[in-house]
Amino acid sequence: LTEAVESLLEQTFQDFELWILDDGSSDQTYLIASQLAFKDKRIRVFTHQQNRGRIVTVNAKVHAVQSPFFTVTDADDISLPDRLAKQIQCLQSDPSLMMCGTSYAAINAAGYLVREMRLLSDLNALRARSLHQSPFMGPTTIMRREVLLDFPEFYRSYCGEQMADADLATRILDKQAATNLTEILYLYRILPDSITRKNITPRSLNLHRLIGYLSHQRRTKGRDY
Repeated sequence: LTEAVESLLEQTFQDFELWILDDGSSDQTYLIASQLAFKDKRIRVFTHQQNRGRIVTVNAKVHAVQSPFFTVTDADDISLPDRLAKQIQCLQSDPSLMMCGTSYAAINAAGYLVREMRLLSDLNALRARSLHQSPFMGPTTIMRREVLLDFPEFYRSYCGEQMADADLATRILDKQAATNLTEILYLYRILPDSITRKNITPRSLNLHRLIGYLSHQRRTKGRDY
């Protein structure tokens, strides 16, 4: 958590507020978050006693965002120093863009590089890819606040904890323009005990196909089921 937070506090873009949502943790998360907040007044810590899951926790807080741009970043990942500046510059340079993600590198628990993932940037290519697999890495995306007006249910619980980011990104992409920066600006940490890897089921392995099918429905019928 400390490494993830410090990677944001040390960004070249400094004008932001950082909310840490403690979802009923049973470790030292709240203590660490409180100590970080004491040192930097840009941090606000929110906590509750019972674990409710990522979808419920984020949905309950995200509509309170007042800034023109926002992102939901995972607590064990690392943002490279120019990430926020370059993504916000991209959004400011093109008012039609509702969302901007980035390419990323996967690292293991110790921080060693596992692989690099270069993502598509062209809108038509992104829309074509999204029918088969998610063309965005959810935690890298920065969105305009207007997204919250278009999608009152920010994350949909139907897709579960594992694919809510992909479902949201595809819903945005079906309705608005979006892009990725091809530069790697985010380090995604692969942990053996993560929610994604602990709850592998036939359904979870096919969610990309389901999300693509729902996207096709929206494009052809105006809504999904």
